[in-house]
Amino acid sequence: ALLYMGPLVDPGKPKPRGRGRDKESFEDFDSVLSGLEFDFEGGPIGYDIDLPRGFDNKTPVPVLIDPGHGSGAKQDQEGKAGFLPYFRNMARQAGGEDWLVVRTEIIEQIGAGGLRGGLPEEQVLPAFDALMRDLNSRFAIDPERVYVTGLSQTGFWAWFLGRAQPQRWAAIVPMGAVTWQVNRFLDNFAHLPVFVLHGEKDEVCPVAQPRATTASLKEKGHPVVYEEIAGAAHDGRTWGRLGGLLKQAAEKRRVTYPRTIRHDFGGPHSARAYWVEVSKFDREGDGKAGSPGLARLELVVEGQEIRIEKAEGMKELTLGLAPELLDLEQEVVVMQGEKKLFGGKPKPDFERSVAYAIRHADWRGAPAAFVTVRPR
Repeated sequence: ALLYMGPLVDPGKPKPRGRGRDKESFEDFDSVLSGLEFDFEGGPIGYDIDLPRGFDNKTPVPVLIDPGHGSGAKQDQEGKAGFLPYFRNMARQAGGEDWLVVRTEIIEQIGAGGLRGGLPEEQVLPAFDALMRDLNSRFAIDPERVYVTGLSQTGFWAWFLGRAQPQRWAAIVPMGAVTWQVNRFLDNFAHLPVFVLHGEKDEVCPVAQPRATTASLKEKGHPVVYEEIAGAAHDGRTWGRLGGLLKQAAEKRRVTYPRTIRHDFGGPHSARAYWVEVSKFDREGDGKAGSPGLARLELVVEGQEIRIEKAEGMKELTLGLAPELLDLEQEVVVMQGEKKLFGGKPKPDFERSVAYAIRHADWRGAPAAFVTVRPR
């Protein structure tokens, strides 16, 4: 219960961190606080945050994240802050007056064409983990209501983050974006609502891709809303409709402990799927978004039994168990076919739960007990 209360944060605006030359340099541009940084390989990465009216940093609030379009890479702090009023306006249209609105510099630094040199998409994911750890250490955030949006290049990342980390987000809202990077991973969206906005006449990111992908998601019964704007292109006629989809997304809360998981893992930086995590893969991948997954898992929870129906490409799997999923005071059985991989009463491990919460910046999704199995 104590862990579920979340990290302690100071009330009011955060103060700059660091010392001497390494100290952050904050600037205010209307409601935007600019110049926040988090540590990552090769040096700090910045982010800006638009603070809601009446912000006191005491009550946990929802968060809207823009991964940050590469077009802002060479702009000064005021220029980067200038991206945020659009998203704040869209959040207001959705009823998100109290939301924190965040724009990162991750993509402009280490995404394709980034200033530091583009990394394979899998290797960019740890930067988003680092962002979430820093964000959660400074601001009172509702972890059940974190949303990702983006247009074009950042729409690509909204899709990719949904594919790689569905357990973190309440919903994703990509606009005018390609979808080739998720077509091999559609089952990863089984519990993650997706709201897609695209212009009918978009020639930059052809409309055929999101049409086909969203149709496939619907066929599988996954939660998706697709809105195609007649006559609109890769432009403001499409982006101006974001508020309507955000309003629908705002009704969603993330799913933390689904009883059915069918998931394709892209690599070691996206090895977690809700309450399960691949501890060891059979092989290494290249980390690129277009490559096939390294492993696939299918499992179902019925009563006190976890039944693994498929476990391909993995040598070891860690199951994070919580009262929301099972009665931890009773025996839990893990089966794969006729073989029992585990049987017994799981032992709670609070120290490991805290370490998990810090590593993933997710105190509500931190399991109480852990069981490691080696599927056949």
